[in-house]
Amino acid sequence: MPSSELRSLGELGRGLQVGEGRSRGRTRRKGITARPRPRVPRPLLAVLAVAAVTVAYLSFTAGDQLDDFAHQPPAPSAAAESSASDGERGSAEARRDDERADRGGGREATVFATVDGLALRVASADTEVAFLEASRGTAHPMAPVGELAANANSAKFTAGQDTDGPRYHVLPTLGYPWPATGAAALLLEPGAPVHAPVDGEVTEVARYPMGGGHVDVRVRIVPDDDGDVAVELRHLSAVTVEPGDRVEAGRSTLGVVREHLPSHPADAVAGEGGAPVRLEVRPSRDVAPPDPNAPAEDPEG
Repeated sequence: MPSSELRSLGELGRGLQVGEGRSRGRTRRKGITARPRPRVPRPLLAVLAVAAVTVAYLSFTAGDQLDDFAHQPPAPSAAAESSASDGERGSAEARRDDERADRGGGREATVFATVDGLALRVASADTEVAFLEASRGTAHPMAPVGELAANANSAKFTAGQDTDGPRYHVLPTLGYPWPATGAAALLLEPGAPVHAPVDGEVTEVARYPMGGGHVDVRVRIVPDDDGDVAVELRHLSAVTVEPGDRVEAGRSTLGVVREHLPSHPADAVAGEGGAPVRLEVRPSRDVAPPDPNAPAEDPEG
């Protein structure tokens, strides 16, 4: 390198102050150097994380509980609870009544007549009864129980005091020499269920001819309280029992009332649409041969 150029470089170096350069260099380095951040201990970080999760969970569950509370119905008052209890009791009683009705007899059966201590019953005290002369002399006379509505056969029947029981009528004489209450007509609606009048055993379900070419059904029941007699019911249809069946008074269904028969003695009492079921109490066993001098007996009806 020529000496002239070396001199020029030397002159340039004189204008520089070495100390100042180092000072400025240190100042720049001081300005861009980052301070170290304080270090948080790891156990403290774990505690803080658990606390944050716990606070978030409690906030969430509290919100759900408030929402559930807002949608809950108001608590019933004491009067409402008492009313509900009464309603539940009433419903239970109604269910028991329905169950009794399903078994065939509704509520307690009502006595409408007695025969030598044997009680005859109907399923409802609202059932009216008409007593009349039986067509055969082997029928046992009945003692009516209940309230006398009318006595059209005072020559043969004298009423006693009214008692609890159905309303009953005593029909005019039919010209037979038998007692005025040898037969009973239970006044029911056509198609209504017919219930057993006594506790006992069904011994016969038979079809038999009636006057006018009609065919009828007869059901016989031997009662538990008196095996020497049989209770016969006629004018039934759709019979649901058979010999050997056990029945309960006022509860067991025997069948339904058949359609109204023409020219029945109880027509005047039964009224329009009424249909009688005839009931008689007869010996359950063979009896002595009939007296040949006795008046002729009509066919069953």
